[in-house]
Formats: sequence, structure tokens, C-alpha cells
Amino acid sequence: MWLVREEPAPEIPRLTYLNIRMLDTPAIGIQQSLKEVIRMGQTVIQMMNELEPMLSNQPPEEKKADEIFQKENDLDIIQMEIVQFLGDILSGNISHDVIDESRRQIRMADEFESVSDYIAAILKLRLKLRDNQLTISPEGLEELRTLHKKAADYLRMVQTVLEEDNPTPEFFSEAQSKGTAITKYMKECRAHHLARVEAGKVSPLKSLIYTDMLSSYRRIKDHAFNIAEVLVGEK
Repeated sequence: MWLVREEPAPEIPRLTYLNIRMLDTPAIGIQQSLKEVIRMGQTVIQMMNELEPMLSNQPPEEKKADEIFQKENDLDIIQMEIVQFLGDILSGNISHDVIDESRRQIRMADEFESVSDYIAAILKLRLKLRDNQLTISPEGLEELRTLHKKAADYLRMVQTVLEEDNPTPEFFSEAQSKGTAITKYMKECRAHHLARVEAGKVSPLKSLIYTDMLSSYRRIKDHAFNIAEVLVGEK
């Protein structure tokens, strides 16, 4: 050991403010982990805001794209840290309320991480259009941007209830109706797009990319609705 010293293991950077000493006071620990879950929600909303300007036929800025991908990578790590922290809490002698809240937070962290995955997927599809020198028709762009706004507004609605801790029955009813409306609009966009395909206005590759983008927005809505269910105790 003196002649050939071992290299110190690289320290893995932590992205949350969770402290292992909080495990001795689980009630305080889950308050801190909730703050991290809320921060995940704020980050995915930032990602949606940053993605919106890229829904055009202008080349996306590489720096802005890299920032979105970095946020998605960071959320993977944050989710892992939250799950590990709450897993340690669950392994202790804790009350049923703390158990229930820990499980709720694990579920929400997973849903937010999934939202970030689909945002990154949309951006990758947008870059694929650029790399293949493909553009979207004005009609397709307008529908895509409208769908983006609807999904972003939906995320913000759920995030507001999470932050204010006010999951009323009216909120869940609104989440159901607006979620259904987003799905319906996505299907309308897809039908309009297929009509353009049948008219020979769209290439096969462009068609595949565009429909995948539409489907990704629907999945973002689905994961946001899952969070709404958790907030009202439906699942």
C-alpha cells in the first residue's frame, strides 16, 4: 500500500440537499425529500419552456439543446438520490403516515423523471429532422406548438397543486377533463397529419418523426395525470 497507493475513488456528485442525518427524524426527512420532488417538477417545466422555441423550422441552438439534455441527465440522478433516501427511511421503524408519504414521493419522482425522458425524446426527434434536412409544414407546426402549450399548461396546473398542497376534488375533475381533451387533440393532429401523408405532402421519414413527437406529448400528459392521481390519493 505504501509503494503502490490506491487511487481514491472518484466522488459521485450529489444533486440533492438530502442529508443522511435526517434519517433519524423521518418526519423532517420526508419534508426535505418533498422539496426535491417539487424541484424536479420545476425543472421539467423549465425544460418545456426551453423546448418550445425549438418547435420551428429554424435550426435549434446547440447550447440550448445541450442544456435540456443536461437537465434530463440531472433528473435521473436526482430521482435516484430521492429513491435511495426514501428507501432508507422506509427500512426504519416509522409511522404509517410516513410510509404512505414516502411511497407517494417515490411515485411522483418516477413520473417527473419519465416526463423529462419524453421531453428529451421530442428534442432528439427535432434534431433528427434537422440532421435529415427535413421541415414541418406550417399546418403541422401550428398543431405541434398548440399541443406543446396544452401539455405545458397541464404540467403547470399539476405542479401548482403539488406546491400549494391543495388537491381538491375539483382539481382532479379538471385534470381528468383536460387530460382527455389533450388526448383528443393529439388524435386530431395525427388524423390531419395522415391526411397530408395520403396527399403525398409528407415523406415517410418525416411522417414517422412527427407522429412520434405527437405520441411523446401524450405520454407527458399521461405521466402528469399519474401525479395528479397521487396528489388526490387515487392510487
